[in-house]
Parts: sequence; C-alpha cells; structure tokens
Amino acid sequence: MDDAIQLISDGHGLAVIGKAQAVELFLVENGWWTESQDFREQANAILGAGAAIVAEGTEIAAGAFRWVQLTEDSAALCEKFGLRADFGTGAPTGVIKGVKGRIRTYVQFAKEPGSLLNPAAVAGVAGIISQLAAQQQMARITAYLLRIDSGVTDILANQEIRELAAMYSIGSTIDRTMTIREKTIEVSGTLWSTVQGGYETIRTARGYALGQLERIVKKLESQTRIATLAEEASKTEREAHRWLVVIARSFQLEDGLNVIELDQVRRETPDRVDAYRAGVRADRRKQLDHILERTTALRARMDTVVGTANANVFRHPWKSPAVIDASNRLSALVTDLYGLVGIDAGPGELWQAQPWQQAATEKVIEHGPAVATTAVAGAIVVGKVVRTPELRTMAVKAVHQVMRRIT
Repeated sequence: MDDAIQLISDGHGLAVIGKAQAVELFLVENGWWTESQDFREQANAILGAGAAIVAEGTEIAAGAFRWVQLTEDSAALCEKFGLRADFGTGAPTGVIKGVKGRIRTYVQFAKEPGSLLNPAAVAGVAGIISQLAAQQQMARITAYLLRIDSGVTDILANQEIRELAAMYSIGSTIDRTMTIREKTIEVSGTLWSTVQGGYETIRTARGYALGQLERIVKKLESQTRIATLAEEASKTEREAHRWLVVIARSFQLEDGLNVIELDQVRRETPDRVDAYRAGVRADRRKQLDHILERTTALRARMDTVVGTANANVFRHPWKSPAVIDASNRLSALVTDLYGLVGIDAGPGELWQAQPWQQAATEKVIEHGPAVATTAVAGAIVVGKVVRTPELRTMAVKAVHQVMRRIT
C-alpha cells in the first residue's frame, strides 16, 4: 500500500494521510492543495508519533498529514470516495489505493485490512480536524471584527451592561487560553479550570443581544410617520450591527471553548472523544436553528417597515427609498452573520422600493386629472431634470399643493 492514502472526515473537514507525494497528488488533482493545512504536529503531539498511531505493518513515518475544510461542492465530491462510518469510532473514513501516481479505486475502511491508521487514531484525527475547523471559523470572525468600524465593536467592551461585561471577562480568558494552546498544542487541566462553565455566560450574552435586536426592530416597526421612520431606520441599522457583532463574538468564544473542552475530554476519557464531537455538532445545530428562527422573525417585522415606506413614497420620494435602503443593509448584515457562524439560509431577498412614477400613476387613477400636475412636477423633481434651485423650489411647491388636496 505504498501509494495508498487514508481519508478521514468529521463532516466539515477532510484529513488526507499517507506518503507525502501521494497526499500532494491527491490534493492537487482535486484542487485542494493550496487550501490544505499541515497538521502533523498536532497529530504527533495529541496521538503520539510513529507506531503508536499506525496500523500494524504500515509505515508512514515520513508521511504527510494534511487537512482541508469542506465546502458544499467538496463535501459532495467526498461522497464518491466511498467514505463510511468506521465500526469502532463512527468517523467517516476510507482508504484510496493509487497506481503509478493515479487514483484507481475507492476502498471502504471497514473492508480494508491494510488501513494506515489504527481505529483509536482515526477517532483522534476526527477530533483534531473538528478543532481545526473551529479554529478556522474563529479566525474568520476575528478578521470580521478587525475589519468593521471600531464604533460598532465598542459594544463588546461595554462594562455597564452586566451580560456583556461577563462575556468580555470570559472572552479574555478564552483568548489567553487559545494563545497558550497555540504553543503547547493541548490545554492543561489548569487552563481548563479557568474557562470551565463559560458556556452559560456566553449564551446569556447572546440571548441579551437577540432581545435587543428584537426591541429596536419592534420600535422601528411601530413608526407611522415617514420622516421619523427614515431617521430611526438609519439609527436602527447601526445599533443592530452592534448587537450582531455581539452574537458573532459569542459564537467565536463558544468555538474556542469547544476546542479547549475537546482537549479535556481527550485527556480524561479518550474513548468518548467521538461521542463528544457528535454532541457538539448537534448542540451547535440547535443554536444555529434558534438564531435563524429569531432573525427570520425580525425580517418579517422589517416587511412591515418596508410596507410603510412604500405606502408613503408618493409624498416622500426621497425618504421612503432611504428607509428601504437601510432595511436592505440591515438584512445584509444578518446574512453576513449567517456566513460567519455557518447558517445556510441563502442570500435572502432584497426589498424593492416602489418607483415614484408608479405611485403617481396610482394616484392619477384614484383621484383623476387633478393629480396630473403632481405627477409631472414630481417626475421632474425626482428625475432631477430641473437643475436650478429656483425652478426646483417651484416644482416642489406644486407637488405639495396638489398632494394636500388629494391625501
């Protein structure tokens, strides 16, 4: 099995293990080489080096351990490799035989007596790549937080709100623990004790942030005056962004805790690593579903806001579209959050502002020729055909005079 490689997946990532040349060829042929990361150091430190992790009669001392995070397309591609759950660990895995540098057959792990890794190592590798995926997701959120306006992220350090102050404190401790872990590979029992119990603090802060989002959107929904609505929509967009940042940070910290806790489980009960990993995935799915449910309800409230804006576009041809633009930007921020934490909900539909000309036509049909003057004057103003301030003022006055008679 000189050219054989072993694949191990946790559903989100794929480990490719074997002789360096064979591993590189496989990754290059599938377009994954540049995205892949080496994790031999973690494997050696956590699982043990050499014969401790390989199956009897197998030699991969100079082999490669590479990991790549799966996308929707690459996950589908993995299905053709014939990965099946290992009888002992439940981790999807398989061995691919190579002939003259080309992949020839796909062999299910359970039926392959010459597997490269022993069953305990298969479970261990699945745990490692789950940690690597969580760390990569944490890095994405870190990049997001560094990219946005500091005026938005300052909410994370707000010590006047009890829930946020508590999350800030545990967050600093988790960040420190993860920094130390980068040097030591594993987290000691002493470090674990400093972050133990952080889940409740993090989820309390996340619940508070969701409640604040619902509060500000409900307040916006209650506005009926278009001038006030336009002003509040701009404020809501920025305030909502701050609470979405809190939610993103909460998931980042939870990912860090999952990485740290898996080290603890591996140290105390190594035979439970795979069960823990499955439990974490199920729990995260529940958390993401909860976020999706509540943010979907927020978007439904924004439908009402957009409806109010479109109902007033005739009299407020600038302020009404501004409300809808702000609503779309808020929706885009929610979509950004989905991408950061792993919610697959699609891009979401954009709200469309009713064209002023359409609103004017409806008024003409409803009120008759008297509105024609408004339609013409309004079309001139909205279309910015009038360039001089004097003529524009006259056109606006004409619009307002007729609208007072018909609305």
